[in-house]
Amino acid sequence: MKKTLSLFIATIMILNPLALSFADTGERIIEARDFNFEYNDQMFKISHILRVTEGNLISTSEALPRSTEEAHELFEEACAPRSLTRDMNKKLTVSYQGLYKISSFECERALENDETGTVQFVVTTDREDKLKDLQINELRSQAKAESIDPHKLTMKDAAEVAVAVAASTLVSGLLAKQIYAGEQDKFLHATAGSLIAAAATLFSYYGLKVSKNQAALIGFATAVAVALLKEYAYDARHTEAHTVDIRDAEATALGGGVGTFFIRLQFRW
Repeated sequence: MKKTLSLFIATIMILNPLALSFADTGERIIEARDFNFEYNDQMFKISHILRVTEGNLISTSEALPRSTEEAHELFEEACAPRSLTRDMNKKLTVSYQGLYKISSFECERALENDETGTVQFVVTTDREDKLKDLQINELRSQAKAESIDPHKLTMKDAAEVAVAVAASTLVSGLLAKQIYAGEQDKFLHATAGSLIAAAATLFSYYGLKVSKNQAALIGFATAVAVALLKEYAYDARHTEAHTVDIRDAEATALGGGVGTFFIRLQFRW
């Protein structure tokens, strides 16, 4: 009896994972966003699989890769969440068929003549993440790309920016009054730092067309640089009217951090 019961339990333990694998056939769609760690993890895993796999591919189009090496390059170009393709649509659909996992990436990329196209990678892997099948399809758009330029400042964006700048300036001033109670000049330094960081962040994103995070970093760095230069380059040379005070630089940097944060929120994550 004990042997029969043990055999029954062992059989259930073996078949249960298989049953779950066969039952889990639903699709999950993962949209790529700036901080979508799930998409990034899946993308890097497939990128590694393509990079270490060798072999030729059967292709019906000259525009598609002929080897896994070329497939890896195209996958990195179109589907990696880098600054050049950050604002283009990327979508991952994950499904299961028995013991196999099917990852379908659909990633937009720029083509010639101002067109955009969607390249699709259908990657089938086993439970050990070994490549079993790879299909690559490219869907070229029929019309010229008319997608919204994320670096173009619209009237709606301008209104939201104005609100963000006003809010960051107010919050910077209130923080300065709390932290540096009774020191009016720290209030001025904090609000000035907020405005400097906001202006530098907006110019970097809409003017220099860098990524959102890069623009925020430039904005904060600008506020810190101005704070230090004001104290150690300007005030140090005009001691008759000014004194070098590192707390002034701290207050300016504080405002810069607040201004950068509010503008980055306006950019959306």
